[in-house]
Amino acid sequence: MSNLDNLDKRKKEIINFLSELIKFKTTSDNQEELEKCAKFIVKYAENLGLEAEIVYGEVPNVIIKRSGKGKKVAFVSHFDVVPPGENWSYDPFKPTIVNDKIYGRGACDDKGHLVSTFFALLDAEELNIDPIMAIAGGEETQRSTEFYKEIAKKVEIAIVTDTGPLNEIHIGSSGFLGYYLKIKGKQGHSAYDYAFDDPILKLDKVIKKLNEIKEYAKNNFLSNYPGRKYKRVPVRIYPTVIESKPKVINIVPSEVEILVNIRTVPEYNNEFIEKFFIESFKEFDFLEIEKHPIELKPWLSKFEETENFKKIVEKVIGKEVKLGIMPGGSDGVHFFEQGCKVIEYGFSDNYYNIHGPNEFIETKALLTLYKILKKVIEKGV
Repeated sequence: MSNLDNLDKRKKEIINFLSELIKFKTTSDNQEELEKCAKFIVKYAENLGLEAEIVYGEVPNVIIKRSGKGKKVAFVSHFDVVPPGENWSYDPFKPTIVNDKIYGRGACDDKGHLVSTFFALLDAEELNIDPIMAIAGGEETQRSTEFYKEIAKKVEIAIVTDTGPLNEIHIGSSGFLGYYLKIKGKQGHSAYDYAFDDPILKLDKVIKKLNEIKEYAKNNFLSNYPGRKYKRVPVRIYPTVIESKPKVINIVPSEVEILVNIRTVPEYNNEFIEKFFIESFKEFDFLEIEKHPIELKPWLSKFEETENFKKIVEKVIGKEVKLGIMPGGSDGVHFFEQGCKVIEYGFSDNYYNIHGPNEFIETKALLTLYKILKKVIEKGV
């Protein structure tokens, strides 16, 4: 059988395996489907001669192994999905193939990456790394964080295949900060303007300041690396929620609260931006600032293996590839924090309607990632 025939056969098997995975309604609230999907993946792997097992935590996770030599490398993906939402043209859990596009929830994020990695591991003719597939059942809800941390302790390199596009290799990601800006006033009956101090009327001053620092950060606090459509990923500061307390038509509220989300970059980390942000509002004596409990630090992981990986990618796709960082958060942080080297690479792109209606993936993207990861396993990094 020729190489072309082999690839055509693999294409069909990749599509079939992905189609079967899409049928499982593996949303975070469906423990039964998560369990069924995990067992299906393990049985599928074992039937093809691979070692596989379920690792239980808050959710079932899956490990697939094949003995190799060299550096211990984890290929990271997940089989849980976000809820389908509305406005689909197809049944989100009934895979539909149109013009070499596979539609279904999770087709791209992240069951497609899982399948491409699986067949790359299965088909590698010589293993110059010691590979393991770490497949999470709770990535979308952070319920597999401990699973990731345990895997990170056992490997030297993590290749996270829940990112993209194909012409970018991510070696870091932005951080995450949040703040409550609480504009204080005095509550009172709206009919008596001498009896209250309306915090809503002070809102324009705070919004104006937010706009000023947003623009300053965007133009002055930039990473040295690109990411998605950013030539250099900037620090981003945006209000996401505004609400007053209480919300009654004839009561002037005692407080207006603005929730602000900040995305930092490795070169301008959380500590630097926190100081910049808080000092920007010190002129307002009517304002209290409280930090949001969720925080993720930005990170950057650049090392020799990155260049080896980059060369393999460029040879397969036939064009130059950029090193960049994720503008949002990523699972790589869980491995980085455990001292693991991290490469993030995949075919995810907004073009594929990730987390939206009519999510899909093109078969050519599945095959491209399959070829790249097969070469990585065969040649090593």
